[in-house]
Amino acid sequence: PPFHGGNNHRAVWLGGGGVGKTHTLTKVVEPLGITFFGPTGYVATAQSNQAAQNLGPRGRTLHASNGLLMTDSLTTTKLRLNIRTQKKMDRVVGDTGIDVIDELGCVSGAMLHADALRKTYGRSMRYELDSGKYMMPQETWGRMPAKIVSGDF
Repeated sequence: PPFHGGNNHRAVWLGGGGVGKTHTLTKVVEPLGITFFGPTGYVATAQSNQAAQNLGPRGRTLHASNGLLMTDSLTTTKLRLNIRTQKKMDRVVGDTGIDVIDELGCVSGAMLHADALRKTYGRSMRYELDSGKYMMPQETWGRMPAKIVSGDF
């Protein structure tokens, strides 16, 4: 299983446009994630539809991958999951080993927080996580084994 307790890794890839961040994600990191964690072990997201499409067939918008509509509030109290979204989030991120956000410069702080909280909620039942501690260093993104955020300066 992708859950490795406190053995989680975080990476921030910053570089100018065209240096190969997205190319490396799709050609190196994605195959590695699928090989190591299984067919649902890699989740790639971006803020916009175009950026998500650049991530290939597994690319999703941050809103879609978190079960949010564009009109949903990103305040902490409104991000709680109902039964439907809890099942969706478990299905989307329960087996994830590598979670990616591309084009980080386009992501608001509120959306980044919502992603971290929703991913924690989605993984909390499966891995018996205390969702109240989701901002602690070893607990971020539901103890995701690997989290990569990439974007331009």
